[in-house]
Amino acid sequence: MARPRGTSKPTQVGENRWRIRITCADGKRRSRNVTGSRQDAALALAQWQQAEEARSDEIGARTLDGAVPIPGTFAEVADAWWQRRSPEISPSTRSSWASGMRIYVLPHWGETALHKIDVEAIEDWYDELHVEQQLGADRIRTLRGLLVGILDLAVRRRFIAGNPARVAHAPKARSRRPSPPSPGEVRALLDATTEDRAFHAFLTLAATTGARRSELCALRWCDLDLANGEVTIRDSVTSGNGEGAHLRDRTKTGHDRRIGLGTSAVRAVERWRDIAQDEAERMGTELHPVGFIWPQVDPKVAYGSRPVHPDTMSYRFRQAALEAGVADTVRLYDLRHFAATQMIAGGIDPRTVAGRLGHARPDTTMRVYAAWLPARDRAAADLLDQLVY
Repeated sequence: MARPRGTSKPTQVGENRWRIRITCADGKRRSRNVTGSRQDAALALAQWQQAEEARSDEIGARTLDGAVPIPGTFAEVADAWWQRRSPEISPSTRSSWASGMRIYVLPHWGETALHKIDVEAIEDWYDELHVEQQLGADRIRTLRGLLVGILDLAVRRRFIAGNPARVAHAPKARSRRPSPPSPGEVRALLDATTEDRAFHAFLTLAATTGARRSELCALRWCDLDLANGEVTIRDSVTSGNGEGAHLRDRTKTGHDRRIGLGTSAVRAVERWRDIAQDEAERMGTELHPVGFIWPQVDPKVAYGSRPVHPDTMSYRFRQAALEAGVADTVRLYDLRHFAATQMIAGGIDPRTVAGRLGHARPDTTMRVYAAWLPARDRAAADLLDQLVY
């Protein structure tokens, strides 16, 4: 069987629009349009040629051996990829990916033959998701990640020669600018929760450490060194839709970190510890060192043996924000932004800020919170001015 042939060069048919032509494995000559640069079109042409060559080999294998070496549809590879990948991810990520697969990916691509998935078809799908179904760029890029992963597996198993999802352009996700609450709003939140010692301590640590919600929920009493004003963050709690709280023996970045606590944070935790000891005694037990500081209250299990669900703390935060008169746009996660921006505005060096927040690298901190750097630019200008004059 003759190998498929492509044109020597893509033909430009409009602004950032190119046409590529090829003789396919079935002998028919076909053309496609590609959006992007000349290099994108040339790469798409090369991948199309490779895919058709693989398909030609497949057809030949069917004829000679009577066997089909390549799965018939995308869904078959997707199932193999999911069985391999899903045990490796957190419950919350698994829940998000599963809904994306069920609602968007499989209904569109499930019955499609692998060799028919090309760059143009993928970009048309992105346009449909963005324009007709009004999905945001972030969600579409999540779906793109699923498509890339599944087709990467198809490439590794030599079902297709190249991965068109890696070439296709998805809508660009816009980075969200942090919107931290003001110091006055944080004080109002803390004032509104003084009677609830447990949640008051939780909010105090959230605002003064910058730790993630999932990390705070995973704290145990043995992680605290109140005498020296320190806490060690080593675990996290994840949540999936309807799957409950799950403890992970690592943080988001996989690294433990020891950070200092201010006097207010130490006092808030000490007050909650006294009340927690009383609660444990009423339940016929004691406050165990490995027990969770903020436990899930369940009479069927030992006190402190299960961590509180992160969504429970977010719900309590919304109630506290309503009582304190804080804008309903402020989220529990924004206390992390509050801690970061206040440290940067206060002149704390980026490496220290990154270490306290648990960022793997300081440049991540600088990229996320770059908008707050001008707050220190005036201080830098005044300092240099004083040195010169």
